[in-house]
Amino acid sequence: MKTKKLFLSLLILILLGGCDIKEVKDDFSKMPGDKPYNRVVMETENGYYYNVCQNLSLRYKEKKTGKDIFLCAKPECMHDGNEKCTATYNFLEISNSILYENNIYFVASIYDDETMGYALFKASTDGASLDKVGDVITIRQPQSSDDNISYSSSVNNFIIHKGYAYISYVLGQHSYTGFLGAGMIRMNITSGETESIYSYDDYFSSSYADIMSACGEYVYYRLWGNSSADSGVYRYNTDTHEIEKIQDKQNKIDNENGVLDLISEDTLFYTYINEDDKICITGFDSKTFEPAGVEINTGESIIGGMLFYEDKIFVCGVAKITAFDKKGQKIGSVDKVDIKEIDISSGAVHYYDYGGVFDISDGKLYVNKHDETDTQEIYCCKVEDVLKSESVWEKAYTIESWENYWDEYPMFTVMRGAGY
Repeated sequence: MKTKKLFLSLLILILLGGCDIKEVKDDFSKMPGDKPYNRVVMETENGYYYNVCQNLSLRYKEKKTGKDIFLCAKPECMHDGNEKCTATYNFLEISNSILYENNIYFVASIYDDETMGYALFKASTDGASLDKVGDVITIRQPQSSDDNISYSSSVNNFIIHKGYAYISYVLGQHSYTGFLGAGMIRMNITSGETESIYSYDDYFSSSYADIMSACGEYVYYRLWGNSSADSGVYRYNTDTHEIEKIQDKQNKIDNENGVLDLISEDTLFYTYINEDDKICITGFDSKTFEPAGVEINTGESIIGGMLFYEDKIFVCGVAKITAFDKKGQKIGSVDKVDIKEIDISSGAVHYYDYGGVFDISDGKLYVNKHDETDTQEIYCCKVEDVLKSESVWEKAYTIESWENYWDEYPMFTVMRGAGY
């Protein structure tokens, strides 16, 4: 066992408490909106929170001392997926994690001998408790004599907006033989009460949602349906509960590749490829869908992400990160901390996976750097430095490879425990 011992000294500073799963009793009278929530970097004044992998593996890096510990207030805990550990409880397979109102929220796949489904959990930022907020969906385990049918389900990413979690789910597989249901719900993160935005139990009429963003009174999501007529971008009005399909950008500009990629409260930003094979951004009013006077040529043929922050658009290219104003004027750019070689010999590749971190938090822009293993180093520089074209990168924290903590990957531990 390779479990590190660094957590012992810092845990003295943390209030000790049990880490049993219990029901939520918090009652917040007013919840904030989506900023700076629903981002990748979970930062507070004193430190950073993160997961080691896609199984529950919460850790905390303290800024002042540099100490990095599992988020569990039980000094003797081995953080090995046991049921008393708030940091690794049952090595739950989880979604993205969201730091919101002094708690870390995530959706987890849950199952036992009779039922399966998803639930929303929250972990306290002092490592003292892990609470089940409520069930997203629970069904009875299907009985099948066909060993070739797999009913396992993956966990989708979610968002929190003004005190509600918006969660999409798929039960079973995206296939006729393995489909068990799909839908999208919103959950009150105080009471755990849910309401269905849509649900399907028939494969041929079903759709699957990727939740994109929330701004103002709208939650935006993209549906992938078995019927092409259902596919597209939708938005849910959090006040009226009405759903509308966003007017297709192809009706506004003469380019069939236009895609909604970035959302602000008043503008919808679409990307398309111009005749020079460069990625361009154009904007439309979020209320009227009329052109908003936004035209940006990024100058990039390949990008790894875009961010909207304080009326500016930040574009992650292959070698640089560039900031534009909403009229398309370039404000500043900096060299990335890590330049990746992208092979486009087989054709134009307009988007690539930057590795998970391209984010802005508390006036700082964050990126990540990989080494030869699964380890990621997270760097940051001030947004104001990007605008001045001054790249002063500092290491914020490191996400070590799982091999530094366990003898086998947590998912394998779960599968072995289940008899697979």
